[in-house]
Amino acid sequence: MEPLAKPLRRDLETDVFKARDLADAAARAALTHLCVDEPSAPGYLTAGAGPQRQRSWRRVAVAR
Repeated sequence: MEPLAKPLRRDLETDVFKARDLADAAARAALTHLCVDEPSAPGYLTAGAGPQRQRSWRRVAVAR
C-alpha cells in the first residue's frame, strides 16, 4: 500500500485534531450536564442518570 501524499496527510492530521477537539467539547458538555463536579445530583436528572453520574465522577476523580 502506498503512503498518503503529503497534502493528504496534512489534511488527515488537521481533521483528526478537529475531531479530537469536538469529542473533548462534547465530553465536557456531558459532564457539565451531569454536574459531575457538584457534590449532589441536580433535580433534572432521571433515576437512570444517577449511576452514570457516579461512574463519570469516579473516572474524573481518577484522571485528576
